[in-house]
Amino acid sequence: MSRAITGRERSERPRRTPLWLVLLGVSLAVGVTTAHVWSKVERADVAQGISAARARAEILREERSRLRAEVVMKTKPGIIKQIAETQLMMFPASDAGGADLSNVGDDADVSRG
Repeated sequence: MSRAITGRERSERPRRTPLWLVLLGVSLAVGVTTAHVWSKVERADVAQGISAARARAEILREERSRLRAEVVMKTKPGIIKQIAETQLMMFPASDAGGADLSNVGDDADVSRG
C-alpha cells in the first residue's frame, strides 16, 4: 500500500543540504584552520630566530669589547692605569691618597654607653 506523495507533503519534509555543499564547508573550515596554525608556527619560528640572533649579538659585543681591551693593553700598557686613575678615580691600595681602612671593624676604640 504505497501511497503517492502529493506536492503539499513534499514541501513539508525538511530539505536536506546537498552533500557537495557540506563537503565544501568542511574543506573550507579545515583549510582556514590549517592556514591559521601554520602562520602561528611560522611566527613562533621567526621569534625564536630573532631571540637567538639577539643572544648571539650580545655575545659578539662582549667578545669585541674584550678583544678591544686586549688590543689596548698590548699596544699601550700604561693606558689602563691612566684611565683608572684619571677618569675612574681608582688608585692602588698602597697609595697615601687612599683612605686608611685598616682599623675598620675594630671595636677597641669605640666606647659603648
